Amino acid sequence: MKKITLSIITMLMVLSIKAQNRGVVELENHEFISKNNIKFSPINALVGEISFSYERVIHPKRTLNFTLSQAYTKSNLVTNERGFMSEYNVLLESEIRFYLLKAKKAPQGWFAGVGVLKFYDYLKYKDIILKIDKTIEVFGTGGLVMTGYQWVFIQSLKGFIIEVAGGIDSRISISKVKYRDEIVNPRLKFLIGYSW
Repeated sequence: MKKITLSIITMLMVLSIKAQNRGVVELENHEFISKNNIKFSPINALVGEISFSYERVIHPKRTLNFTLSQAYTKSNLVTNERGFMSEYNVLLESEIRFYLLKAKKAPQGWFAGVGVLKFYDYLKYKDIILKIDKTIEVFGTGGLVMTGYQWVFIQSLKGFIIEVAGGIDSRISISKVKYRDEIVNPRLKFLIGYSW
């Protein structure tokens, strides 16, 4: 799993470097629009989740957005104070976004997006009374629908981005083990980043 994660990060870095060479597109009215965005979620970082996104403009009204998230949680006593549980999650999303405002070009303004996701969950439970250790690995896939607004500051804080979005996702386990009851999950995102 580490090799896959490193491969994805390397691929995103290579795409970013190649995109830097192309830089910024100058439109007919001399307005500069960025083609590349890299963002992270500061709120998720407060609760132990690291989430990075890379967005690439492919058309004046469309972008591709890729997100890689990783989380680790370790709970204290669970199930009537009988044991400890730790959980490790990796989530990879790819999404196409359609920017809806006529006056603004991608990646600015209101957007609606659809995409696919892949996830990996690793759970470890240790029962302190019965001295039992149990691990569960779950692989899965799913889809997502998002809508939101993205601000790209061009003059005062050149290149600074703020994104606020919400939506739903649906996850299906492709492993034999199924441990979550939810089929549809609500989503809220607050991201900040840099655009070039």
